Amino acid sequence: MSQALVKGDELDGGRYRILQELGGGGEAMVYLAEDTGVMAKRWAIKEMRESNLPPAERAEAVKRFQAEASLLASLKHRNLPDVVRYFSDNGREYLVMEYVPGQTLEAVLKANGGPLPEPQVLAWAAQLCDVLEYLHTHQPPIIFRDLSPDNIILQQDGTIKLIDFGIARHFDPSKRTDTLKMGKIGYAPPEQYGGRGQTTPRSDIYALGATLHALLTDRDPSIQPFIFPLANTLNPQVSPAVSSVLAQAVEQNADARFASVADFRRALLGTGQLRFCPHCGIPNRGTSNFCMGCGGRLVVTGSTTPVPTETTRLPQPLSRSQWLKRFTTWVVVGACLGMILGALPALVTPGVSVLALPDILQKTTLAGMAFFGVVGAGLGMRVGWRR
Repeated sequence: MSQALVKGDELDGGRYRILQELGGGGEAMVYLAEDTGVMAKRWAIKEMRESNLPPAERAEAVKRFQAEASLLASLKHRNLPDVVRYFSDNGREYLVMEYVPGQTLEAVLKANGGPLPEPQVLAWAAQLCDVLEYLHTHQPPIIFRDLSPDNIILQQDGTIKLIDFGIARHFDPSKRTDTLKMGKIGYAPPEQYGGRGQTTPRSDIYALGATLHALLTDRDPSIQPFIFPLANTLNPQVSPAVSSVLAQAVEQNADARFASVADFRRALLGTGQLRFCPHCGIPNRGTSNFCMGCGGRLVVTGSTTPVPTETTRLPQPLSRSQWLKRFTTWVVVGACLGMILGALPALVTPGVSVLALPDILQKTTLAGMAFFGVVGAGLGMRVGWRR
């Protein structure tokens, strides 16, 4: 068995320095590393582990690892990690990719201690449909084949990313079955086992349905593979409509499932453009680009392009120069108003200057100018800060 890397180890001639182990197992291990040549930028480095494999199997594992690198390098999508490069070091194979901080949905489910709210899960479903549709419409189409909560990372801003393309493959209509039979038990469809047929986009729809079912019910599908009780019988908070859609997605007969991710999306999320909030997870429909729940900016599913800016927008944070300009303006205006109000006794006495007033009135006026000046400046500071 190959020795695991530890903190401080260097790869590729010292270019990458290992910071910590992120996880892995089986054929690969993933590490967090910093790039010593690019301002200590952090990357996720995937190492293929194959030292105990026979020569023939090792060659196949290396070929599969290189195929994953080539596959990922050709893909660009907001829900996929970017791949930087591929290299060999000391007889081992490495893949350098974007570091995606966050938690897997499996960890999120575990931390929640029970089923997750339907609106939140549907928000994630919208993103998953988006990226799977991108993969399936790629030329040639790409079947992910390993969708499950532990292969989905949730970032702090609400964006999710698919990780681990180790068993993804191009769809070949001429093939009757897959050469490699893999997938996580409970989430992989029947056709990924025992030579029952070739995986197709419907195979990913099955895994997506199983994933959403697990998130909504907190039921581990590996307990009874291929058996999925209606979600709303396990969690009454799940709507009957969503439960029915998931039941069709996880049909054992591939032909009985939705024909495409687009069909699955329409059945699950409805017609029209769905915008989900990356902050609170509430699905939104309509023309507004801001969440009806928390006011956060929305993202449009079915498109990787940014949401166009609306004429009416929520207030945006001020830059330092903008804030300083407004703050100074309000301080000056507040001080001037305070001085005017403080000098009012002199102003209402025609032809008499402040210095010519009786001593008592002079002191009162000067004190008023000072008092209202301070109050006005204070009000200016408060308003300037809040604006």
